[in-house]
Amino acid sequence: MKRHTVLIPLDGSQFSREIVPHILRRFAPEECRLILLRVGHMPHGLIGASPRPIGSHWPVNGYTRAEDVSRAYHPIYSTQEEESERARLIDSEHALKGMLEQAGYEVRVIAQFGDPAEEIITAIRQLNADFVAMAIHGRQGFRAFLPSGISSQVLRRSSVPVLLFQPLARGAQPVTTSHKDGYYHKSAM
Repeated sequence: MKRHTVLIPLDGSQFSREIVPHILRRFAPEECRLILLRVGHMPHGLIGASPRPIGSHWPVNGYTRAEDVSRAYHPIYSTQEEESERARLIDSEHALKGMLEQAGYEVRVIAQFGDPAEEIITAIRQLNADFVAMAIHGRQGFRAFLPSGISSQVLRRSSVPVLLFQPLARGAQPVTTSHKDGYYHKSAM
């Protein structure tokens, strides 16, 4: 039996993790491998400003702020910031990863930087995901049937089925599912 690869985009909030119990109910550990995806903002390095002429009659360059001197001698490059932020994002999902592994699932945590919808779509292709599952923020009335923002972009552009879970404070818990053919339906879990 083929093991499915389920991509679970997370934003670090407890809300985004609400999808996990539903995935565990749908897939046994031997049926799937889980990939937890965190997408963050691209970090920037911290380097000092270039030295400037100290005066009009002095041919010497210097720094105008102590902070620039410190950063010139001890710069933090964007690659260092990126590595640190990637490690922080991955570490933030350590407890969830451990809980899933203890339940018998094969779990991998990945961190990317950029536009969340774009990174999710890229991850689907690069990781050969068979399925995407994510929590969405709820709305009222007819608009509750239509996903918005990141989930809407993923739903429109995904080449694989997408499960969108909308946690509710009370009562039924509706789920919107998209299939490759573009049909949507809403069902209670």
